Amino acid sequence: MKFWHILVGLVAILVILYLHSVFSVKLENVGVNNVEDISLRGFTLNGFVELANNGFLPVKIKRVDYQLLMEKSNLILTNGTINSINLPARKLTNIPLTSKINWLPTGEFALDLLRGKAVFGVLKGQVVFAFFKLPFENRVNLTSELGKLGK
Repeated sequence: MKFWHILVGLVAILVILYLHSVFSVKLENVGVNNVEDISLRGFTLNGFVELANNGFLPVKIKRVDYQLLMEKSNLILTNGTINSINLPARKLTNIPLTSKINWLPTGEFALDLLRGKAVFGVLKGQVVFAFFKLPFENRVNLTSELGKLGK
């Protein structure tokens, strides 16, 4: 009988430690790393979501859903999902987001770039855990990222 009490106690401790770890996950940063592979068809956008697991146990994320919208018009430039991510305990994890963006549906974006106007986007989404979601949103300057290609 004593064995079962110890086992139940250990399981309860592990559950408490896991829940502590899940609720200790913090969004540290979100943004765009760079833009590459510019062609007549479009370009590739490389972004990231950075999460810190400040808990004692690793945490599994079901998925990260994201979309990049043009700030001015709310036109969706791209969206995506990254499935099944493990966050090690006491570590910072950088989750890369990569999407191909075509020029055709983003004519306004291309025209603003040609006119020398600053073009801003909004990278937003959510980190989905088993039983809750952690939303994120960040304004990104797409003009400055495209400008880095010529340097």
